[in-house]
Amino acid sequence: MIAPGKTGREFAWPPNVVEFASEQKVSPSLDPLLMATYRLFPTALAVNVYVETDPEIADLKRIVFEVRISHQDVADFAGAQRGWIEAMCEICPEPITCTFVLFLNTV
Repeated sequence: MIAPGKTGREFAWPPNVVEFASEQKVSPSLDPLLMATYRLFPTALAVNVYVETDPEIADLKRIVFEVRISHQDVADFAGAQRGWIEAMCEICPEPITCTFVLFLNTV
């Protein structure tokens, strides 16, 4: 898939993300959520997507959308988080929304 807003840059889903998304029945949400992430964070330096296991809750895994972005490009971190959650809720059916999380990694 060509990453939206990043003309010419390919985005390849990591195999473990594809496998976990399939197990959780959220595969159709991956591409739209990636596109929304690039739309909401057009100045992102990088977007990494990976599966993370919660260190405190046994068997809890989530798909993390890590957005690496300049601190100056995010004026309102809470608002940015809310915007991404709103987009996720529009894309994903309600019971599966907790499968995805956003991590804003500022530099």
